[in-house]
Amino acid sequence: MQGCVLDDYIVKDDLQRLYKEYNIMSLNEKLYKKFVNVYKYVKNEITAENIREVYNELFTKYYHNEAVIKAAFIRQVLFKSNNSITIFELNSGESRLDLCKVNGKSVAYEIKTELDTLDRLDKQVNDYQRLFDEVYVICPISKCQEVERAIPIECGIYVYEEKNDKLIFKVYKNVQKSEKIDIEYQLGTITLEFLRKVVKDNSLTREECIEICKKKYKKSTINRLYKRYLKIKYSDRWNFLKENNEKILDIDYQWFFKNNISPISIYK
Repeated sequence: MQGCVLDDYIVKDDLQRLYKEYNIMSLNEKLYKKFVNVYKYVKNEITAENIREVYNELFTKYYHNEAVIKAAFIRQVLFKSNNSITIFELNSGESRLDLCKVNGKSVAYEIKTELDTLDRLDKQVNDYQRLFDEVYVICPISKCQEVERAIPIECGIYVYEEKNDKLIFKVYKNVQKSEKIDIEYQLGTITLEFLRKVVKDNSLTREECIEICKKKYKKSTINRLYKRYLKIKYSDRWNFLKENNEKILDIDYQWFFKNNISPISIYK
C-alpha cells in the first residue's frame, strides 16, 4: 500500500477508534465496513480484500501503541535471540508483564509508549524484579529521562525512535542483575501440577510443595526451576509464532501467540 494512499487516514483520534474496534475474527467485509464508518470516504485502492494490510500499515506506521511496539521489538530483537522463548502478558504478582524472554536467564520487558503514563511503573518493575533476573523498560526516546528517574537503578532501558518509517531500538541504559528475586514469589506462580512433579508427590497441597522446595533447594536452584517451568509451559506457543511470523500481521502477534491457529484459516 502506497504511503500517499494512507495519508488521508492518519488522524490520531480516528486511528484510536479504528484500533479499539478492530477484531481479528471479523470477516474482511466487516472490517471494511468499520473502516468506512470511521472515515466515510475511502480511496479506491483500499478494498475488502486488502483491508487487513491497510489496518496493519496504518497502525504500524502512524499509531505506535503497545501492540505495535511489541511486534517491532520482537522482530528486531527477540527473534534474533537463539535458544530462548518469549512470553506475552505474563501475570507477575499484582502486575501484568508485557513481554519476557527466557533462556539461561529470564528478562522482563515493560513497554511504555507515548500513549502511556508512568503512574504505576515503579510498582510494576519492583514486581518484576522479584521474579526475573533482569528487567528492562522499553520507551520512546522522548521519555527516556523521565523513565530513568522513575525506576530502580538496576533496571535497564531500551529506547525506540522512528527512522525512514521504521522503529529502531537501542539500549539507552544497561541492566544489572536483580538482587530482589523472591523464591516464594516465584514458587507461588508455578502450577500445582508442576510443583508436585518437582517434589515427586501427587498428594501434597500447593503450600506443602512450596515448603518442601524452600527447605530442599537453594535460591539459585528454585530460580532455575522457575525458568524451566516457563519454558515448558510456553515454548510451543512461542515456536508457533516464530515459525509463522512472516504470515502474521504485526498487530496480530499476541493473538496468534495465545491461540496458535493457522494464519491461513484466519486471514482467508
